[in-house]
Amino acid sequence: MKRLIPILVAALALAACTNPNTEFTAWQKEDVAGYSLTRVHESAVEYYQFHEAGHAAATFGSKDGAVTGPIVYWKIEDGRLVIFDEKHTYQRLTLIQKKNDEIVTRASDGTVATWKLAQ
Repeated sequence: MKRLIPILVAALALAACTNPNTEFTAWQKEDVAGYSLTRVHESAVEYYQFHEAGHAAATFGSKDGAVTGPIVYWKIEDGRLVIFDEKHTYQRLTLIQKKNDEIVTRASDGTVATWKLAQ
């Protein structure tokens, strides 16, 4: 039993370190309005051009297939960037890292993605 306690303590400490909801940098409107985000991905196409009024031109699809370009909305909610329309939430992004023109995010499903930021 004495051996089990240090193992449990170590496991709990490790779990706390890997929890995606523990710490993040909150998005600010200034980080989004007037900018575009292009996902860095080998096959997927995902692009957003964010406008000050809370809407964004979006492009979704695959590099070797069809793409579509709907108008969506965006907002900052609890420090996360939410991209949505009347029926769907497309992304709920937690900002993990921002360095120059590159952003790393975690989606609500846990997916980590790298984006190019442009103005």
